[in-house]
Amino acid sequence: MMRFKVQWWLVPVITLVIIFVGIPASASKKKSDSGARLTVCDLRTERMSNPMSIDTPTPRLGWRIESTLRNVMQTGYHIIVASSREKAEALEGDLWDATVDSGQSQWVHYEGKPLKSNSRCYWRVQVRGEYGEVRDDLLPQQQNYPPTSHPLPLTSDWSEVAMWNVGLLTESDWRGQWIGYNQLSPWDREEEHSRLSSRYLRSEFKIDKQLKQATLYICGLGLYECFINGNKVGNQVLAPMPTDYRKTVLYNAYDVTENLQYSMFDVQCIGVVLGNGRYYTMQQQKKPYKITNYGLPTLRLNLILEFEDGSRKTIATDEKTWKVNVDGPLRSNNEYDGEVYDARKTLEGWMLPGYDDSGWMKPERTAIPYGTLRGQMSPGMKVVQTVKPKSVTQVGDKIIVDMGQNMAGWLKVRISPLTSHPSPLKEGDSIVIRYAEKLDSTGNIWTENLRHAESTDRYYANGHETADTWWHPVFSYHGFRYAEVSGLVGHASKRDSLAVVGHASKRDNMAVVGHASKRDNIAVVGHA
Repeated sequence: MMRFKVQWWLVPVITLVIIFVGIPASASKKKSDSGARLTVCDLRTERMSNPMSIDTPTPRLGWRIESTLRNVMQTGYHIIVASSREKAEALEGDLWDATVDSGQSQWVHYEGKPLKSNSRCYWRVQVRGEYGEVRDDLLPQQQNYPPTSHPLPLTSDWSEVAMWNVGLLTESDWRGQWIGYNQLSPWDREEEHSRLSSRYLRSEFKIDKQLKQATLYICGLGLYECFINGNKVGNQVLAPMPTDYRKTVLYNAYDVTENLQYSMFDVQCIGVVLGNGRYYTMQQQKKPYKITNYGLPTLRLNLILEFEDGSRKTIATDEKTWKVNVDGPLRSNNEYDGEVYDARKTLEGWMLPGYDDSGWMKPERTAIPYGTLRGQMSPGMKVVQTVKPKSVTQVGDKIIVDMGQNMAGWLKVRISPLTSHPSPLKEGDSIVIRYAEKLDSTGNIWTENLRHAESTDRYYANGHETADTWWHPVFSYHGFRYAEVSGLVGHASKRDSLAVVGHASKRDNMAVVGHASKRDNIAVVGHA
């Protein structure tokens, strides 16, 4: 049977994982004569591309091979792992350098020098292979490769440089404490439809040396968003991934060198807003034998600054250098019931250096979560698609937005539509967004399948919204096709709302490899 070109789906793994094997740095640094006939691509560590929170000193590596020839098989590889990008580019594998005769290209364990916490590893792979019989009638572009029944050797060029970062492997590698605010505010409610306002935390610090690299390690329970000098860190949403917090608590890691290196500020600021997620459970005082409440939101953060002179400094959460405010605009966030945002409570500039936080409180030291703190070794959720409405229809005093498909995500709305001059919203006016998967016979949303879940987002205006003011929830998401919007009747149109789609499976970045159509499906009818 004719063997076709190597494709990723031939690799016997559920999800691609990067596997690498070592090879001596003495290997030739010049390009091979293979040209485009054999290439190495898609280098991954623990199934992820350039991950920052690897929670093991011996990760598993993998890659794919591609070829312009057919019937190509890998027979061996040369792998190098270096402590710097410069060394990897020069093929100097000071951490691992190995040549292996093997067809394995996935789940290859790192077997180099012992790795320490907070260490970057840069790696490359070169592959040896062979190909067998080639039919010129099938591959006319390869006339210079005569048909043969004897396998002929191929050697790839070196792959591009990939990297992984070893996270903080043990508790002794962390500095500082878990902090938060251990009390309820007068406006909070602990009941079936619980309401708990978000915790806003901030700290300022100085960098007085030439910065080499900066790595942020953060665990915000149940959910968090982090900002450095006003810029959001990372592109994840609803981070970190939920777990059974009695067993495992996940942190995320980010390279934030550029956030600090090119800052216009002498004083730097790091700010974090905490959401409830599933740590502070959605339904309080209900079925405690079944629904576990792990505690109030809490934060642990280490920002490790490494300087050109070899020294380092760690910015860590503590009770002395941080401030907390629980009276901000995010009044409630609940995975079942939705999010409440009051723009009248906006903390303008709280993420920037120089903000006056004299009215903020000192945070409290919170209880350490029961679960073991580990790096998140899975891709986080991200926005994977933005969908425009299929239709926007007024039904009574409400607007029904039809996205044309069911999805997991949220609705992003223009608070002061383009058609309104001036803004139709006054201080205290509200916009209410309710979500559903179906409409009833009258054209209104049908929510009976949601049972007790409110699945509703609310925005309270401050009266200063403009046509550039958009809003969407950050700590809740919904399963929906339809959204009912009240508070914007007569103003909203298709261009004033967008559906933001997130991946509830936590496995985004999956490549589209094909499409199905009617002609690709045949029903076979048999008789018993």
